[in-house]
Amino acid sequence: VMMRSCVAFSELSARGYNAQRLNFLRCRRRGSLAKADDKPEPGTTSISSGKWKHKLWKDRLEDLRKFKAEHGHANVPQNYRDKRLAKWVNKQREYRKKASQDAANGKPSQSITSERIAILTKEGFVWDPLDEAWNQRL
Repeated sequence: VMMRSCVAFSELSARGYNAQRLNFLRCRRRGSLAKADDKPEPGTTSISSGKWKHKLWKDRLEDLRKFKAEHGHANVPQNYRDKRLAKWVNKQREYRKKASQDAANGKPSQSITSERIAILTKEGFVWDPLDEAWNQRL
């Protein structure tokens, strides 16, 4: 459900990230964004706070754990029935690859933290499915 007016992100926190993003883009086109000094209230989940993205990451991690419990591995195929999980897994692989490239260039990673990499590795996350398939055949 789209919001009819352009309001501060804190007022949209219950609507979810996608609704916030759509509202932001629509308002930006019209030039009627909320003022920059409209700060979200403490404890709200807004795009700027990052809390919402962290919750989404934790939700997908739980989905990965359920997948692992059901299938005995954490190698989610791209065509898995839960498209959100399949897309998230693919994004984590991309983020790690970008983080490795950033580290090689001496830049700090903005895509994934070392803590998240460690958590996923501990869960048995398969970072390179082609390499994993090759090793299983040997």
